[in-house]
Amino acid sequence: MNDKRDRMKKIAEIDQTKKRIYLRFEGYMNMDQARELQEAYRNAIKEVGSGYTILSYFSEYKPVGPEIQEVISEMIQMASNGGCRKAARVGGNSVVGTLQLRRLSQAKANYPHEDFETWEDAEAYLNTDD
Repeated sequence: MNDKRDRMKKIAEIDQTKKRIYLRFEGYMNMDQARELQEAYRNAIKEVGSGYTILSYFSEYKPVGPEIQEVISEMIQMASNGGCRKAARVGGNSVVGTLQLRRLSQAKANYPHEDFETWEDAEAYLNTDD
């Protein structure tokens, strides 16, 4: 069965029914790609409104340097300020990348966030009200 992950064509997508933002991180991200993702995310937050959830998918994501980590930290702060209810990360094959993003989230996020091995588990977590 094809799920949303297989159908994602953009780096940021919205499911307004679920009030959910989907972010896709793939491979190694350079500064231009990081800023593009940040801008897409900023627009998604404005569109979906407060009380949303985030599912971030890291397909073959490679850890990034300090400058791009700062952009990601800014995105986490945007979520904290923008009314994020909770977030889930699906690591794919990116163990080190997931660890990097977990560390950044622990430092900046004021909302619950968890790591998952499967898309389905992440969706189930985000679908609960707790």
